[in-house]
Amino acid sequence: MRLLKFARYGSAYALVSLGVLLSFNLNAAQCPPIELGEKHPAAAGKDMSTEHTQPWCDAVCVNVLANGTACSNAAGQIVTTMGVCNDPLQVRESILDIEYNLCIDIDQQFIDQSGYTGQPPGVNYTISAADAALYFAALFAEDTNNNGVIDGSEVTTAKNRGLGLVAELNTNGDQIIDRNEASQAKGADPCQLLSTGFSSGLATDDILSYIGLYLGDPMVDKYAGDLEEHVKNNMLAFTRTWQPSYWKTTAGSTIGSNPSAVTAWYDGQYNGSKRVCDPGYNGKFSQLVSAMSGGNNGGDTGGGSNGDGGNGDNGNGDNGNGDNGNGDNGNGGDGDFPVSNNCPSSHPHYCASTNQCFTPQQMTDYCS
Repeated sequence: MRLLKFARYGSAYALVSLGVLLSFNLNAAQCPPIELGEKHPAAAGKDMSTEHTQPWCDAVCVNVLANGTACSNAAGQIVTTMGVCNDPLQVRESILDIEYNLCIDIDQQFIDQSGYTGQPPGVNYTISAADAALYFAALFAEDTNNNGVIDGSEVTTAKNRGLGLVAELNTNGDQIIDRNEASQAKGADPCQLLSTGFSSGLATDDILSYIGLYLGDPMVDKYAGDLEEHVKNNMLAFTRTWQPSYWKTTAGSTIGSNPSAVTAWYDGQYNGSKRVCDPGYNGKFSQLVSAMSGGNNGGDTGGGSNGDGGNGDNGNGDNGNGDNGNGDNGNGGDGDFPVSNNCPSSHPHYCASTNQCFTPQQMTDYCS
């Protein structure tokens, strides 16, 4: 009816409008099919359990949620069609790992509220464009020559893809991306892929959700498992609790039989220097980090949370106001753990047994 109305103002306008509509519909029709898991859609009485279901999770659906993509079980816990129960401690730990090991600053309010269930918090979380670009580039990086590092043209490709996605999300050009801005940019694409190159818009949700740029009910845990294999492998390089099946060892055995056992489990592969901004870091993303920061890799050891010490250019400390990113957090203590001048304000306590800087909770969970 709208096209007929437009036709009264001239056949040319009507043809243009029709062309735009057909183009939009054609693009929508060409969107990759979305796989919603073997248990989709959820239904009352259906056992949602899969190989990814945690040992403590009752995956039998009682009430259907989120258009059939999740349920609540008999205990009121939320479980997805992948059979993954909400685990707010694990979610927060994943986000802290991403922040800490990539030396970026994720909105502290998002970290504090990331264990939500049901309706997401109505907060417009933010992240700097530079930090988001490093995170995206590290995810997109592909070791095509299988030499264990991102180098040569792999660096250029990953950098360009990271910067390209940031340019699409940072619609007002202010170098700060907020949740509303990113969600609107994603929603404007009929396939919700933007320039990710993913095979499903759900994967776009995945990478945005873990830095607070896209959230939907019922929980952050829902956004896991839709990523391509090399992207999952990259995530595992800087976070030890990425779902699905994060509670299993690489050999397949179960880490623990309850959430606290899994949260307290420490993966020994993270011993030593894993942070991309540590002086002398020569890991998988060393050359990529250097390229993203203008060729200067190393220096500042701070994550820059809450503005203390700053992150500079992806961990180089150019904008810091404290020594080694510690800002005003160099003195005093937090509980029974002394604050170290060699640790960032976001993770101020040094654990000698693991040679890492931790939050108070991480000290309790991981530091012997």
